[in-house]
Amino acid sequence: MERGEKNIEQYMEDIAHIRALLEQNEERPVIRPWAFYVWGLVVIAASLISAYLLHAFGLDRHTIYFTVGIPGLLIGSMAEIRGLISQMRDDALPFFSIRMNRYYWSFLGIIISLLFFIYFLIDTDAPLAGLLIMGSTIPVFMYGLMSFSSLFFNGYIMLTLGFIALFIHPSDPLYLSLPAGILIGISYIIAGIQTHREVKRLDG
Repeated sequence: MERGEKNIEQYMEDIAHIRALLEQNEERPVIRPWAFYVWGLVVIAASLISAYLLHAFGLDRHTIYFTVGIPGLLIGSMAEIRGLISQMRDDALPFFSIRMNRYYWSFLGIIISLLFFIYFLIDTDAPLAGLLIMGSTIPVFMYGLMSFSSLFFNGYIMLTLGFIALFIHPSDPLYLSLPAGILIGISYIIAGIQTHREVKRLDG
């Protein structure tokens, strides 16, 4: 009887240990924090370049979209993929686990949606800045779901600011695009700082 009770206790301890390992793995970042920094800097740089081309050379919105917007998305995406590969190698995780397959499909869907969303939106009188700010929260919420819940706070602040921007009506909707782009870039940099702090907390 005593031996059976010891086996049960050992069994329960093993289950608790496995559960702790799984929970710890769930809290691990999907990508390196520096990938957020790269995204932030890319968005800020693309916003500044777009504003300059628009006002200095009078380029139309679609030209700026193809010459600045799409290259910016490609640069940010490549940095994100590099950060993903680096993180997974360090964590010795499989590249095609159920968790990572969800990430791949989510990432691809977000990029495709953003490409079409922005392309068709820039020809309208819609509140572009507010919609872009709100749309920028999608990856933040996605990473909050897959890694650290503290990112949700960042996402909801941006969502609120984007909602407020919807009701600001300048003479030209593009006047708010530069501040919106800089704000989005800063929010991604802050998300990287949050992720870095969470990693340090886990690593002790």
